[in-house]
Amino acid sequence: MSLPVELDPPYLDGRSKDEERDYLLSVLWRTRAVFYLPGKAWSHLEAVAIERRWAVGSSDVVLLYGPESALCYRVVRRRPDRGEADSLAPDEVVWLYAVDTDSNWALRYILDQPEPRELEEPTNLFPENARFTLGRSARIYFGDPQVAPPPIRWMPRLPAKMMIDIEEYYANRGQEQRGSSETIRQE
Repeated sequence: MSLPVELDPPYLDGRSKDEERDYLLSVLWRTRAVFYLPGKAWSHLEAVAIERRWAVGSSDVVLLYGPESALCYRVVRRRPDRGEADSLAPDEVVWLYAVDTDSNWALRYILDQPEPRELEEPTNLFPENARFTLGRSARIYFGDPQVAPPPIRWMPRLPAKMMIDIEEYYANRGQEQRGSSETIRQE
């Protein structure tokens, strides 16, 4: 089960976003959180799920999709009348919090949550497209206060504006000729 924490103020002493993320992930690791990685390596991640389990049978989960994007929620993981639920793909959640500018705020939000004393009733439907699936090559790591966590480095992605359909690009430009030396630039 998860351990209590005390956090430094946000971005203490001018920490960068990466340094802040590394600090918050190391704090989560020390709370004995469970880290789910959909691939084999800590480097070049596209996503990671982190579950902070509570003794009453609920969990606080954060799904990190990159440095900017995250979703966190509280799920009832274990109920006497229903058994175990999948924490990474629930049907209902107690609360839901999403960020799309700085995923460090989602990590901080999870770490700031007090330990629940009793099971809360889930009242929010979980978005179907947000379910986190683990493939056969997935790895699960259990945080340990005695061991430092491996550093997480995100797989570099093209900016959204760069991800365009080449046929659409030429159609919108009115260009007939393809394969020219023209470079597609972010506009």
